[in-house]
Amino acid sequence: MRFLSDLIDTLTPLYLSGGTYYRFSDLDQALTESTSAVCLQEASIVPFYIHEERVYEIYQDELTIRKSTDGGFETYILKKTGKNRMLDIDESILNKARQLYVQIPPVQDTTSLNAIREYTKYILHSTTIKQEIAKILGTFSPQELFFEYY
Repeated sequence: MRFLSDLIDTLTPLYLSGGTYYRFSDLDQALTESTSAVCLQEASIVPFYIHEERVYEIYQDELTIRKSTDGGFETYILKKTGKNRMLDIDESILNKARQLYVQIPPVQDTTSLNAIREYTKYILHSTTIKQEIAKILGTFSPQELFFEYY
């Protein structure tokens, strides 16, 4: 059985400032070319933009991958926001959080991996990320979008 971490281990890492980063474009290509089944395990994928050895964190777009036995999305979002009820959380926050949360089903299928593919495409093509980075750094290239995998 091959795991997402095994696939990521095949990517070329960038070691910088004590971190190990991988290009989103490399992950996207590896996912597209993968012909064998890839299983998910609990993890986080945290995006970064790296330009001229400057690291810009994009924590608001961190992907969380959790087992279905951990209480599901509701438990996750209540803990993350510190709220007691789903009704206390703004709908826009809930919608964004749903995009950034993958629950590993008891029996994995291609749906799980498709969620990772969709997330990778989202990061690479997000107008919001592009505009935010260009505003702060004055430049943007999808090739400078990296991630750490925990």
